[in-house]
Amino acid sequence: MKLGVDYYPEQWPADRWATDAQMMAELGLTYVRLGEFAWSLLEPADGQFDFSWLERAMTILANENLKLIIGTPTAAPPPWLTHQVDIVQRNVDGLPWSPGSRRHACANNPDYRRYSQRIVTELLQRLGDHPAVAGWQIDNEFGCHATGRCYCDHCRAAFQVWLQTRYGSLDRLNQAWGTVFWSATYTEWAQIPLPRTAPAQHNPSLLLDFRRFASDSWVAYQRLQIDLVRRWSPNRPITHNYLGGNEDTCEIDYFDLAADLDFVSWDNYPQGSAGPHHVALNHDMMRGFKGRPYWVMEQQPGVVNWHPYNRPVPPHLVRLWTYQGLGHGAEAVVYFRWRAARYGQEQYHAGLLRQDGSLTGSYREVAHFLRDLAAVPPISRRPAKVAILIDYADWWALQIDPHQHDFSYLKVVTSIYQDLWAAGINVDVIRRSDSIDGYKVVIVPSPNLIDAAQALRWQQFVEQGGRLLVTFRAFVKEQSNIWSDQPLPAGIDTLLGVQVEDYLGLPPDMRGAARNASGGLSFPYWRWAELLKPTTAQPLLFYNQFYWRDQVAATQNKVGQGVAVYAGCWFEHLLPQTLWQALGLDELAVPFSLPNDVEAIAIDLADGGEGVLLLNHNAEPKTVHLHRPGVSLLLNLPPTTLITLQPRDVAILRYE
Repeated sequence: MKLGVDYYPEQWPADRWATDAQMMAELGLTYVRLGEFAWSLLEPADGQFDFSWLERAMTILANENLKLIIGTPTAAPPPWLTHQVDIVQRNVDGLPWSPGSRRHACANNPDYRRYSQRIVTELLQRLGDHPAVAGWQIDNEFGCHATGRCYCDHCRAAFQVWLQTRYGSLDRLNQAWGTVFWSATYTEWAQIPLPRTAPAQHNPSLLLDFRRFASDSWVAYQRLQIDLVRRWSPNRPITHNYLGGNEDTCEIDYFDLAADLDFVSWDNYPQGSAGPHHVALNHDMMRGFKGRPYWVMEQQPGVVNWHPYNRPVPPHLVRLWTYQGLGHGAEAVVYFRWRAARYGQEQYHAGLLRQDGSLTGSYREVAHFLRDLAAVPPISRRPAKVAILIDYADWWALQIDPHQHDFSYLKVVTSIYQDLWAAGINVDVIRRSDSIDGYKVVIVPSPNLIDAAQALRWQQFVEQGGRLLVTFRAFVKEQSNIWSDQPLPAGIDTLLGVQVEDYLGLPPDMRGAARNASGGLSFPYWRWAELLKPTTAQPLLFYNQFYWRDQVAATQNKVGQGVAVYAGCWFEHLLPQTLWQALGLDELAVPFSLPNDVEAIAIDLADGGEGVLLLNHNAEPKTVHLHRPGVSLLLNLPPTTLITLQPRDVAILRYE
């Protein structure tokens, strides 16, 4: 793994740049990202370009053997542009965003696309062959601040064209959307609206297709810039910095966005997450979007500035976060930022240096990590035997029509992942349509939209000895977001050996439990329950109370050499013991107990050895009893089975 920083030379006196570059090199950094918010300086007036200051900064950094990632500056159009041309997005009420911030431009606005193409072309022609340029970052954080969907007239016209391409005829669209409902049959493409604010909900089919269209719009906008980079700066890798997975950051399908990139990177701000398991999930998602190692392009280096309460960052936490990235397959971690800003919207955001240029504790933690890295052999995360299959269209469909206020596709995924993470099971998070060859266990959370080809692939996986888990709200709707006319789960009821007789959205005051056949084990559930009718499946769990008492809650169906398990309700731990055993997950877990919030990542060493990376995310010491002796690669100690981790500390262990 290599480390780097995000640097803004334009925010500091030019006579400071050489000092910063020397300090970066002395610290042991490899990469510097710069330029992604500099449009107003690179093009201070319409058609007048000045790259001299950036080229000078690049030369200074290159003189210290630092490698550069240059960001295209299109996330923050300059004031002269927004003053003379209307490029801003319209919100769901049709009102324009105010300029003066960032991410306010529309991907389908022809003027924005034209000006973007011009500044990127000029930048590339001037600096694309600079020997220090190691790669390019396209734009910055597409969709940040809930800007992934625009409701302007340009988007309406583009959406109507997109629909013509998708459906071919209005008859097919009307049929796919069920527009006979509420007298919404369209007779001209121009009649189709954007889902702006209306008295009641828009057609859910229109809503899902609009989300697909909006995502495709940013993929196309990114491709516009990628094509320019490929032309003017060939053989240099291209990335985009993704946001972590949250309900308000899923407006763009990151699998589609990754298709044109050479590698994925993401911005890791753990204090905006649900906990260390959520950060781990994000790491694994990033690896899965492209199916290869990834970068952290912005790593939180201390306190941030945008939460209602910006919590302190205790000592050792930045080092711990860096190790977590290493364990999940990050090739590089780049800290945001080198020096805390003196002005602008992020003045309270920490850097490795304070506003006055003095060193922070995080700077010293980065130095500590680099000393560690130099002292241990290369390690890599052991390949996963468990895959979680996700899909943005499922996510969007369940956001559009959750039926139950606190139903969340992401929470279903996260709950499943957390149970696996707590047992030290390495997991791949991949697309529903990806190959599942080589996995022993495949888990598909709430696959709401029907896909016959995927169902066939899952059938073959199970027949050949695979273990499959599918959860509630499975194969309910067609791809156009209309309800199936077949028994649920439509098209996989034979594979699962079960049909859904009823579905129940549960308010917070309705919590129940489901027991195993003997009644010796009972597991609480909430939020969602389905009443199951086994056909060929064996019941595993039964409901304990309410009017559906004794009805089936979970099943397993033996198919060929494998087993297909269906979870009909939202267990508080979505992999309760009975389902865990049915899937044979114990054989894939680390063979020792883990304290709460101690993360274990099975690793391989470059010399062929095996080991484990332990991360203590707690504020107090934790002890781990290994199943076999291990040697700490960070401490000069004899082999032992007893490992005590200090607060927010790590251990890299090689098994004897």
